[in-house]
Amino acid sequence: MFHVKHQLTFKAGQRNKFSENRLYLIMRSLNRIKGDQGEEIACGYLVDNGYQILDQNFWRPFGEIDIITKFRGRTLVFIEVKTIHKPGQMAMSQPGQNAAKHNQDKLKFQNSIQPEDNLTAKKMAKLKKTCAWYVGQHPELVDLETGWRIDLISLTITGESCLIRHYQNI
Repeated sequence: MFHVKHQLTFKAGQRNKFSENRLYLIMRSLNRIKGDQGEEIACGYLVDNGYQILDQNFWRPFGEIDIITKFRGRTLVFIEVKTIHKPGQMAMSQPGQNAAKHNQDKLKFQNSIQPEDNLTAKKMAKLKKTCAWYVGQHPELVDLETGWRIDLISLTITGESCLIRHYQNI
């Protein structure tokens, strides 16, 4: 588990383009670490359930495929992984009833968001285009009877536990 604690503070009027870019890069790096952790968990789950991993993080300028697998040696399956880290417990930031209410509301909001919510129509269209391109480049991997499909693996990581949901043929 990665724990990175980094905070940037700015005085009024001090924030500039350089500091905004730095903050963006830090957040992007943290998201990449979380995504890598989710993909590692997903690979373990897939192998345990009869999938053979062929490739990971396949990238082209028009899109990326998180994991490429074969299911039971026949069906070519492209896996999109969506991961959310949720806090186990919320620490109160300020003493008093208002802080407790704020933290309760924040926790309810965080619990209502699911990893699947991050697979937008635009992302799905890019994923389909990339998968179709991959199939065109590697027709030998496609079984004529079973074809190919796209699956979604949704991971909700809370502390040391992980909830895995697998949606087939999205």
